Amino acid sequence: MIEIGTLHPASVIIVAVILLGTAGVLRAMATSLREEIGWRGFFIYELRKVVSFKRVSVLDKLHANLIVHFLMEKIANSHG
Repeated sequence: MIEIGTLHPASVIIVAVILLGTAGVLRAMATSLREEIGWRGFFIYELRKVVSFKRVSVLDKLHANLIVHFLMEKIANSHG
């Protein structure tokens, strides 16, 4: 077994970056999946009770695009 103290510092940094990157991606995926299942599933289910399938599709995409546009604009404004 290799102890951390015996590894080259560059190796430790590389392993740390890989592990942190993997954990970050998994966390982001879990959050996105939860949002998609929760909000979209609820939104579409409730909306289809009052409008046609075609209108549900249009409204869902419009809703998603407006949110993405708002978030991208907010991010762009916060960085400069």
